[in-house]
Amino acid sequence: MAFDDNFVVIDSEGIHCVSLDYCGCQQSLSPVVQLLRARLFPSTTINPKTAATFRVLGAFQMLSFTTKSSVYEFYKALERQTDNTGTNPPPVSLFIIIKSANTES
Repeated sequence: MAFDDNFVVIDSEGIHCVSLDYCGCQQSLSPVVQLLRARLFPSTTINPKTAATFRVLGAFQMLSFTTKSSVYEFYKALERQTDNTGTNPPPVSLFIIIKSANTES
């Protein structure tokens, strides 16, 4: 199944819309397992359309341990790194990011 350019990857270099095709072989693994093997942490286990790289998760973990930055501040920094003009915000809902962060505690 392909998501055209609707799949969003959150990385320490920014937030990117990419094309993604999962393996559709007879013995293929679930999309979630395929993403995890590619070092992408999916936002959901059902029909994921957003994933964060393990690199950005590690960067946020280290930053939060040392500076006590919030998920909101970290996301806003990634958003600015992606497009510093603010005219083309990434298609990732900040509400989803904050909600998932609140469920971790």
